[in-house]
Amino acid sequence: MQIIEALALLVAANASPLLVAKLLDPHFRTPIDAKLIFRDGKPLLGQSKTWRGLIAAILGTTLMAFVLGYTWWIGSLVGALAMLGDSCSSFTKRRLGYVCSHPVYGLDEIPEALFPTLALSFYLELNVLQLIIIVALFVTLSFCMMPLLLFLGLKKTSD
Repeated sequence: MQIIEALALLVAANASPLLVAKLLDPHFRTPIDAKLIFRDGKPLLGQSKTWRGLIAAILGTTLMAFVLGYTWWIGSLVGALAMLGDSCSSFTKRRLGYVCSHPVYGLDEIPEALFPTLALSFYLELNVLQLIIIVALFVTLSFCMMPLLLFLGLKKTSD
């Protein structure tokens, strides 16, 4: 049951920004990196990492935590760490020369699942195998859900 609950928190963290973007676009799209350029001449994170998405992830995951019977801070932590992982992926992709929203399978999903799952492992007492299963399930689910997200207009590209 812990694996399913952890997966539900990860899905909430990653689905909330998509849903809020669909509802509020084009409003409140302020980039987290303030359009800063890194020393390599490329954007620090890119235009798709917004304060709106960060706030949506934290609030959505906090709501899911309540539904699952966890404290608000567990939800907030999972949402924030998922977005930190997502931002690390974006930073790495910019350094590798990929443009915003270009998919790099694995790199797009693993950090945003691994960071919060590691934090959850202390609270839920997850072992290493459970951590691996949660991350693998999230990566698989993300890949399988992409056609539906594209169809619904929640994603514009497969990133």
